[in-house]
Amino acid sequence: MLEFKNVSVALSHGKVTTPFSMIMSEGELSCLCAPPGSGKTALLKAVMGMAPVVSGYITIDGELVSPGAAQYFRKIIAYIPQHLPDVQMKVSELCQSIFNIRANRDVAPTKEAMLNVWQQLEIDEALYNAQVNQVEQEQMQLIMLSILSLLKRDIILIDNLFQSQTIYRLLKDLTADGAEVLYTCEDNLMPCNNLLKL
Repeated sequence: MLEFKNVSVALSHGKVTTPFSMIMSEGELSCLCAPPGSGKTALLKAVMGMAPVVSGYITIDGELVSPGAAQYFRKIIAYIPQHLPDVQMKVSELCQSIFNIRANRDVAPTKEAMLNVWQQLEIDEALYNAQVNQVEQEQMQLIMLSILSLLKRDIILIDNLFQSQTIYRLLKDLTADGAEVLYTCEDNLMPCNNLLKL
């Protein structure tokens, strides 16, 4: 269970977000909806212990999230950033590098397993050998989302989600398997269990 209790984070120019509280339970889809520059990314990073909270606290299964506990929480959290790094590598190499991260090493899916997920999501198989910087941002996010079903994390954080029926079906599949999914967007277009407008 992911809980935010009177949480606020720092913004640029010395401002702070309005404190909010929310409890997410297993199998729930939740959305933080707000305009650009309102602290959505900082809030997701705070869940991972990568950004401090100005007030309040965040807990995961009753354990306080802090920078010192970040390594432990990364084993149960998957995060898809708003912008992927502009890297000179193939999509296949990027996917493999994700599975080579220490927290993910116990998951070693085959190319066939990954392409099977891609087929379900209608991702063009030709993208597997494409250069990352030549793939549209929406397609790259869908590729990153496809990895989530193979990682089987308890908590999934997605920054600035591209919303579509395909993505909604994938997120519903993840929550049906028990994952807690929290995504950010400017305007929410999908049904969810918790909608918080900052």
